[in-house]
This record gives sequence, structure tokens and C-alpha cells, in this order.
Amino acid sequence: MAKSYDKDGGSSGSSLQDIYLLHGINLTRYSNYEARKLQGILDEANKQIKALIIKAKGIETKAKYRRVSAEIKRISDELSRQLIGQVKLDFSELAKAETVFVEKSMRTIGLTANFELPAPAKVWAAASFSKYAADGRETFETYLNGLSENFYKTWDIHVRAGYLSGLTAQQINRTVLGSAKNTDAGQMQVLRRSLELNTRTMIAGMTEEARDSTYRANSRLFSGYRYLGTLDTRTCPVCGSLDGKVFKTLEEAPKLPAHHNCRCLYLPVIKGMEEPLEGDERASMDGPVPAGMTYSEWLKTQPEEVQRDILGPARFSLYKSGMPIKSFAPDGKTLNLQQLAEKEGISVAMPKHTDSNIPAMKIDRGSIDYSNLSYNQTIHEEAKWLNRHSAERGNEFASLMAHDNRVLGTWEGVGNSINISGNDIRDATRGINTYDFIHSHLNGTFFSDKDMYSMCKNSKLDKMMIAMPDNSVYYLKVKPYGHRFNEKTLNFAWNYNETISRQEIKAKYNTTELLQKQYEEVTMRIVEKMAYNFGWEFGKI
Repeated sequence: MAKSYDKDGGSSGSSLQDIYLLHGINLTRYSNYEARKLQGILDEANKQIKALIIKAKGIETKAKYRRVSAEIKRISDELSRQLIGQVKLDFSELAKAETVFVEKSMRTIGLTANFELPAPAKVWAAASFSKYAADGRETFETYLNGLSENFYKTWDIHVRAGYLSGLTAQQINRTVLGSAKNTDAGQMQVLRRSLELNTRTMIAGMTEEARDSTYRANSRLFSGYRYLGTLDTRTCPVCGSLDGKVFKTLEEAPKLPAHHNCRCLYLPVIKGMEEPLEGDERASMDGPVPAGMTYSEWLKTQPEEVQRDILGPARFSLYKSGMPIKSFAPDGKTLNLQQLAEKEGISVAMPKHTDSNIPAMKIDRGSIDYSNLSYNQTIHEEAKWLNRHSAERGNEFASLMAHDNRVLGTWEGVGNSINISGNDIRDATRGINTYDFIHSHLNGTFFSDKDMYSMCKNSKLDKMMIAMPDNSVYYLKVKPYGHRFNEKTLNFAWNYNETISRQEIKAKYNTTELLQKQYEEVTMRIVEKMAYNFGWEFGKI
């Protein structure tokens, strides 16, 4: 049988590992180019809408708002079509180039066997129908469609706000696009950064699929696939723990890219060339190191300040006590410190949890009799109870109230978050048509966009109420003709009105910096504006 490779036939000084690492640098540069190209398509759509709004000379009537909104929707749909078309065109060509790169690399190191290349169309099909990053859920198309939808929502909400608040075309455009000198970045920068990050990750996914398809077509030549990370401070614990590990098949290997902005790849291990030759090296941030050195071994050679920077203070402390880096990322999944402590049976000092996903605990208050009070008096008595216990326990408290003065249930949250489960709310309000929600804010702040979202998503909720530190009670409610929005829309509206309200309060007090009391005025003004614009009732009980 003829040999499939010639150890002495490769280019002098070239190892497959070096070739792949250099190729990774070139792919990063290509992804920068591709990101700028796609951002150019996005920028062109922004120019069209900017011109549209300038031509409209403001949004004075509902009819004009509807016409402009419809045109923005048309431009956003066209943006989606252009982005997807450009990605398909460029990535199909990239797939072909990547399969040729694999063949050329094998020839460079002396592989002489026949080599099969998969059809680029099949590579594109495989890549485009699956998620492009292991930590995500989106395909190329679903991400770009979602980006275009967010593009539409970003413009639409500010055009709507312009109609409701009487803003000029210049004010609307500046809020979305930012100032000419970029002193105010504008809402659109969020989408531009997202497109840049995801373009890099999509290219990593596309090229990994092209290489893997080529490996599968020539699997008879390979005995395994080595996980190849990068020896620098940007490599995460997940990738660092897997660096150097060899998987017998691609099916048992973790999907790459492992996460957004992942730079890792699989290096095929050629049969008969499993061990690196003496004197082979691999690159690191400190210069060449032995080819067999893994990330875990490299990390041991780094100064403590570098180790701390990579791992973070808590994991660094555990690492210095003898815990290997692989303990932080078993099976390619990162453990938080609580999970790590549980798995290892160790005691770790944990920060106080304020995770809004931790369910609130229902409180048994026994019998509560407010029957001799009016409903408004009942609300004020309940506010006093919530504030008193909130101050004592250091956690937020909340109650569901029936309009016949009954307390349907009371819950204690964690820190400044209170997350009552849907099942708890359904159980407490079964048979009740409408109810009110009253809660304390631990830091004495006013309504937030999260409070507004809680109000909007529950049609049975009549009033969303806050018990202030002085036991005064404010409320919001959606009027019969009012609007209910999703969380993202409310967040956009809050940020928009905050910008305007800050400017107004600074002008009122002739100051460049707001004091705490003045910021409370800002928050009050944000709530007043959003209530007016969205058809909500806002008041004090």
C-alpha cells in the first residue's frame, strides 16, 4: 500500500498547526471586511429613512405617522432581503475557498493521497440550516431577519414618539442616528455593533462547517480532531479547558464556534502523524511555545496578574489553591461559582444574590381585616406594612389586592427584585376579574420600565402601584383605549424619554450634573410622558 503522506515532502518550517493559526488571523481580517460591507447596507437604509423624515418635515398627524411608518417597514423588509442575499453570495464563495484551503494545507505538509472536496452548495445548505454558534439559537437568516425587524422598531418607536411629543425631524434623526460629531452615539449603534459581532461569528460558523465537511469527505485519512484554542488572555475558560483535547469523530466533538466571537477551530490529526515532531512550536501571546503545550499548561506559566485577569478574582483564588481550569468548564459548559461549589463540595464566599429570576417567597400573614376601611385607606395601610417589612428584611415586598379590600397574597423578594411566579398569581387571583398590585422599592426609586412591562403583559391587572418611603402611593393603569407594549419597546421608549427629560431638568436648574433629588424629577417626568403618549392613567392615591 502506498503511503498517504510524506513527512519529508512538506514545506520547510511549516506545521499544520502554524498554517491553521495564520489562517485564523486572515479569517479575522476577512470578517472585519465583511462586517463593514454589511454595515454599509444598514447605513444606506438609515440614509433613506433619514431623508424620508426630513422630507416629511416632522410628524404632525396620525395619518402622516402611518404613511412614514409604512415606508420604514418597506425599507426594513428590503434591508432584510439585501443582507440575506449578500451573505448567501459571499458565504457560498467563502465555503468553496475554505475547502480548497484544507486541501492545500494537507498538500503543504506532505499529504499525497487523493483528496475529495464537498460541493460548496451542500456546505452552504448545511451551514445555513443550523445555528451558527453553540451558545445561540439563530441561523444566518433568522438573525438577519431579526436585525431588520429591530431596525424597523427602532425607527418606528421614535417616529411615533415624534408624533406624540411634537419633535422635529432633526430631533428624531439625532436620537436614532446620533450627532454629526458622534458625541451622542444614537440607538442605531446598538444594531451596528450587533451586526459586527454576529458577522464575525457567522463567518467562524461558516468556515468551520466547510472544514468539517471536507474532513468528513476524507475521514479515512484522519484519526481524530484536535481542539485548537489561542494562547492569550482573550480565551475563555470553556475553550481553554478543551484546548489540545482530541476527539475521535466530529460527531462527539463540541460544536464550534463555542460562543460568539469564538476563535477556536478543529485541527485534523492525520493518521501516522499523531505526535508532533521534535522542535515543533505553536504561537502564543508571549512568542513560540512547544507544539504540544495546551492552554492549561500555558496558563501555569503566566504571571499571577494575567491569571487573575483571565479567570476573575474568585476563580483565580480557587485555581491558586490547586483546582485545575477544567473544573470551571466540564463538558464544554461554564459553571458559576455556586454550581462549582456544589459539584466540588467546597465552601465559597458568595455575593448576595439579586437575580430577578429567583422566585419570590409567599408570606403567611394570617387573617388581615381591612373591612372597616375605604379602599384607598386599605392601600395606604398595606403600603405601611410593606415598607416596614422591606426596611427590616432588606428585600422588596409586594401584595396582590382585590377591590373588596382583601389581600390576595403577599410575597418577599430577593434584594431589590421581586419575581412572583405566574402560577402563584393565577392561584391567588382565581375567580377575580381584576386586581391591583402594590410593591415597595427598596431604594425608594419610582416606577421603572420593568414595572410598566409587568402592567402591560397582564390584562387582569388594574393598577400597578408603588409604596414610596413616605408611605405615599402612586399608580399606573392601562386605560381601555391605551396601548400595551412588549419589554423591548418599553425599554426603547424609556431610554428615549429619559434623554429628553434629563435635558429638560438640566435646563430648568441650569446645571450639567443632576443631584439625586433632581433625578427623581427626571423619573417622574419620564413616567408622565409615557403615560400621556401610551394612553395610561397615572396618579397618586
